[in-house]
Amino acid sequence: MACAYFDSVPAIFITGQVNSHEIKGDNPTRQIGFQETDIIKMAKPITKASYSVISAERIPFMLDMFIM
Repeated sequence: MACAYFDSVPAIFITGQVNSHEIKGDNPTRQIGFQETDIIKMAKPITKASYSVISAERIPFMLDMFIM
């Protein structure tokens, strides 16, 4: 992501996350496990947009926003 950002190369990154029932939510701990790294907060400073898609039905809508 950072290389694409620094080189101004357009890209779409689809990353994974822990199961939705294991997401930290409002829990005050930093993270529950190492898979819980908050990619949204990490990606926001170096991307045009960063979203978390909770429902698979939303994937076509999200892709339509960026693919012409």
